[in-house]
Amino acid sequence: MRNKTGFPISLFLIAAVLAAASAGCSELRPSRPIQTETQSSVFVAPPLAPTHTVLIKAEDPVPTQISDCKNELTYLSDLTIPDGTHFNAGSKMEKQWQVKNSGTCNWMEGYSIHLVGGDAMGAAETQGLMPARSGSEAVLQIDFTAPQTPGEYNSSWQAFDPQGQAFGDKVFIQINVNSP
Repeated sequence: MRNKTGFPISLFLIAAVLAAASAGCSELRPSRPIQTETQSSVFVAPPLAPTHTVLIKAEDPVPTQISDCKNELTYLSDLTIPDGTHFNAGSKMEKQWQVKNSGTCNWMEGYSIHLVGGDAMGAAETQGLMPARSGSEAVLQIDFTAPQTPGEYNSSWQAFDPQGQAFGDKVFIQINVNSP
C-alpha cells in the first residue's frame, strides 16, 4: 500500500518506529551533568614522591615514649647556609640542618636544642626540638641575625632531653660578616 506521495506505508511505519525508539533510548543513556560552582571538584590524589623525612603535624597524636629508651641525634647535612658564607651586618639568616632521630626515644614535648658554644647571633639560646619518632628524619631550623661587627662567627647547638641531659651530634653554623 502507498500513501499520496507514492511512498510505501510499511517503510514509513518502520522509519517512524525506529525514530521513536531511538528518541526514547537517548533518555536512558547515562549522562554526566556539567559541574557547577555548587558541586565540589573531583579529588585528584597528589603523585607519590619518595621521602625519608617524617614530620609530625600539630594535630597528630603525641607519640608515646618507650621506657628505658635511648636518646640519639645524628647530623646528616646542612640544608642552608654552607660554612664560610658571607653576610652583611644585620642580615637575617635561616639555618636548617637535616638530622635523624637515631635513638629509640621519640622526641616530643620537653625536648629542646641549646646553644652550647659560640655566639647566639640573635637567636634564643634554648629552642624547642621538633617532634620526631624514633628512626625518622627531621629538619632543625634556627633563625639568626648576622652581628654588626665584621668577622668570623660560629654557633654550636646540641639537643637535650626533658631531664636536661645533652645527647647526639652537635650542629653548627659558621659565617663571615662583611666589612661595611
